[in-house]
Amino acid sequence: MQKNDAWKVIVCFFYVLIIAMVAVFCVLNYNKKPTDEEISEYIASGGKTAVTTGVDNNKTEAQKPTTEEAGNPLLPGGATAMPDATVADIVGYYEGKAQYNTLSGYENMDGVPDNINEMVAAELASPKDAILVIEEDGRWELKIKSDMGMTLSDDLFTDKDFDGKLKSLNDGYFKINREVEEGSDLGKILFEGKVYEASGSKTIAGHAHIEMEHGGTKIVIDYEFSVDYVREKEDEGES
Repeated sequence: MQKNDAWKVIVCFFYVLIIAMVAVFCVLNYNKKPTDEEISEYIASGGKTAVTTGVDNNKTEAQKPTTEEAGNPLLPGGATAMPDATVADIVGYYEGKAQYNTLSGYENMDGVPDNINEMVAAELASPKDAILVIEEDGRWELKIKSDMGMTLSDDLFTDKDFDGKLKSLNDGYFKINREVEEGSDLGKILFEGKVYEASGSKTIAGHAHIEMEHGGTKIVIDYEFSVDYVREKEDEGES
């Protein structure tokens, strides 16, 4: 796949994703009102929540803190890292929570409701249910189940030149990162996490960052997640 083709794939995905998220959010969340404090905080931040992860994506790989060092607020107390964990060890179905840190740029899109800032503020207000499925061949899918939920998976990263599957862990840590540029347009996708033991079971805590600049509009989606092992496989028909 040529560079230009890869960019077109990512642009297409982002617009489908964003339009779907906004449409569902508008229908399901139109009558849900955040508090005045949440709205004021969101608007004052210029479209970003005041919650921060402590991770600076501009740092070099060596400078970046791990999820544990960054203080993922969703990580269970007493969780300990599992540096010897392998991909085979973490295959399974996980449930937990995800917290959006940033959902910005929607206010600049055509066709969104006038109260889009209030809608986004409501989504940022609290952690949402999350599901992570990791398969034996390294395929994975992380789904946030909320009014403005989204699904991130290896499919988004993968084409003939790039494989988005989980292939290995480094001291219990994984990272899948892709960036595509075409002129002044830019697409970035990051999925990273670390394996822990908590309450006698496995927990995966991590961070996802999705960013696109296209046609003068910049969309940023950023969230943290922490999910606990439930069982070996997803139940048939479960979503």
